[in-house]
Amino acid sequence: MNNSKYLNTVLTVIAVLLGLNLWVGAHQSPAAAAMDPATEALAQGRTDAGAQRKAMIDELKNLGSKVDAMSKKLGDGSVKVTVESLPDND
Repeated sequence: MNNSKYLNTVLTVIAVLLGLNLWVGAHQSPAAAAMDPATEALAQGRTDAGAQRKAMIDELKNLGSKVDAMSKKLGDGSVKVTVESLPDND
């Protein structure tokens, strides 16, 4: 008998909290809804996915050419590295 009374009390509290959550959600102001991070973002105009992809491809090609230039400098010996002191062993 004691377990069922406890279970009924817990279920009643949960039901009341869910009801309050529903009531607050229904009476929320539009300004508060706009500040909610879970709301859907409204786009300002249409995005051009093709132009975005083209810009990304151009940037990747640019990055590839920079990596090639750096690789060429490392390969032809124009970059020299000398170690003046070794770090202490930890």
